[in-house]
Amino acid sequence: MFGPQRPNLLQPSLCDRCLSLVLTLVALIGSTACWGPGAERESDREAIGAAFTEFRDAALVGDGKRAASLASSSTLEFLESLRQLALSASREEVEAQRAFAQYFVLTLRLLATQEEVEVMRPEDVFAFGVKQKVYASFYLPDSQLVDLEIAGETATGWHAKGENAVHRTYREHFVREPDVGWRLDLLAYFDAFSASIEENAIARKASASEAVQAMVEVFNGRSLYPRHLRPLRADLYAGDGGIR
Repeated sequence: MFGPQRPNLLQPSLCDRCLSLVLTLVALIGSTACWGPGAERESDREAIGAAFTEFRDAALVGDGKRAASLASSSTLEFLESLRQLALSASREEVEAQRAFAQYFVLTLRLLATQEEVEVMRPEDVFAFGVKQKVYASFYLPDSQLVDLEIAGETATGWHAKGENAVHRTYREHFVREPDVGWRLDLLAYFDAFSASIEENAIARKASASEAVQAMVEVFNGRSLYPRHLRPLRADLYAGDGGIR
């Protein structure tokens, strides 16, 4: 009764309990590993790829509202600045801008009225660009996003075209915005648009403004007149004297 007690073989020892705890922790770590940085990065890749594809398809069919919802806030802010230029900028002020800005401002002046432009929201300005296929020139059905690199809240990837994505045009930029997720930041696209026109103008020994004006006329099938080089707000124009 008072002699040495036999160990209870059904009662786990302290070492057994420690080993069980370690194995449990290992299992938990293994089961949650799929939610680590690698999985999060893969989720971001899928979201960015989906945004690119959805924007491309929306632009191609002229769905301006949907395309605008996929654009970054900085993109919409830039287009809002172009709306303001269309309403109030002098010819000299417009021609001081890069080629894309000139093209967009002149297209607004050519195809929209002062009243229409004055009530446009940034999303409406973006949708106007979609309708006029300003973005579709690069977004062809075989456009792809390749070599995507993610760095925190931003990402870049090559915009590629053609079979096997062999023709790479420029780097597409994305930004993750609060509450909405990944969006296309099209400022890089606008820069590529500008560079293409400006380089072509130099090769033809013309100014960028001359090249832009010719493009606006060709793409829209309408002629530019002196009034299109003036601000839409007629009250700002003082005849031959220019801006008041």
